[in-house]
Amino acid sequence: MKNTGFFFALILFSDRSIDLRGSYDLKMDYIYSYMKDSTRCTFITSVNLTSCYWIPSAFIKKSLIRLKNLETLLVADTKLTNSDLKALLTALPKVRNKRYISVG
Repeated sequence: MKNTGFFFALILFSDRSIDLRGSYDLKMDYIYSYMKDSTRCTFITSVNLTSCYWIPSAFIKKSLIRLKNLETLLVADTKLTNSDLKALLTALPKVRNKRYISVG
């Protein structure tokens, strides 16, 4: 059986950045399994979740809160609310580059 979702996830993840913008067929299980490694989370500095509107805000918050060295956060067109974003930015003080557009 061909597992294209995992292969797709490997292409989008690098050592320091995660770019999932518009990855409509990527399953949250793949994201979770990649980010459950706390050593890996230490090195991630950039996350792009632009147009990942199907991912629940609780999952985004739970995943991103572990990225203590995050500097760039792009979350336009996601389910994050203004208060979600405020909580994330408070917990992740190194974030300097950010893009968030509230559509709700």
